[in-house]
This record gives sequence, C-alpha cells and structure tokens, in this order.
Amino acid sequence: MNPYRYRVSLRLRHRDADLSLIGARLGEALATAGSVHRIAGSPRVTPKGTPLPGTYRESTWSADLTPGPQRDSREQDLESFLAERLQALSPHANALRALRETNGEAAFFIGLFCDGNSGLVLTPELMTQTAALGIALGFDIYPPDRVTN
Repeated sequence: MNPYRYRVSLRLRHRDADLSLIGARLGEALATAGSVHRIAGSPRVTPKGTPLPGTYRESTWSADLTPGPQRDSREQDLESFLAERLQALSPHANALRALRETNGEAAFFIGLFCDGNSGLVLTPELMTQTAALGIALGFDIYPPDRVTN
C-alpha cells in the first residue's frame, strides 16, 4: 500500500450542555495543548473573537490530536494512533456514555490525505474499543490535487 498522511481531532457535541468540564478531562487524558469550546446560546464569534450575528445552536468542544504537520503513516499508521488514544480515553468511559445518553456525541474527525491508491484496516478489536466508548469515526478523504491542461 502507498503511504498516506492524516490529521485527527476529537469533537464533542451536545444540544445544550456545557462541554468544557468533560472536554478538559478528555483533553488532559489525551495531553492536548489546546481546545475550542462553544456553549449553545452564546454569541457567535470568529476565531479571533470578532462578533458574528446570532448565537451557537449547539454546544461543541474539539481538540486537535495531531498538532503540527500532517502525520505520516510510515512513522505511525492511523490504526496505531487511534488505538493509543482510545486507551487513554478508556478511564473516561462513564463520562462518554453519559454524554451519549443525553443525546450528545463524541467523534474522531479524521482527515486522510492520499497521493495515490492507499488503504487501511480498522480491526474488529479497534472497532470494539471505539464502540465501547461510544466514539464515532468520521472520515474526510482528500485525494491528490490533479492538474488539468
């Protein structure tokens, strides 16, 4: 298989709960440097803090788990990366379950960058760990840029 690159973030969503406390605990477990959170009903702002019209419709929290350049699968494949993060999150299974029981959600958002035919295998063990924590996997797959003449 051809190598690929990836980026991963953990994203939490809820219709109205403040996710800052659970986000802080998960961010600490994952050793993230920073996160972004918004509370439903609060005024919308740009990343630089400039006010925008309206309010946020839902509460969100997200943390970039791959800061810096895209990760290269030749250094660590995505499957191993996810397995390590799931292990770090396993002590917080009850908090993640409570989030889902109140109609919230948690997801790994995965950007996969391929220069050619690439692939990966999500093993039953990895999927079992993911399901046990109630974490969805969302993929955005980015093919190589094509130049047309």
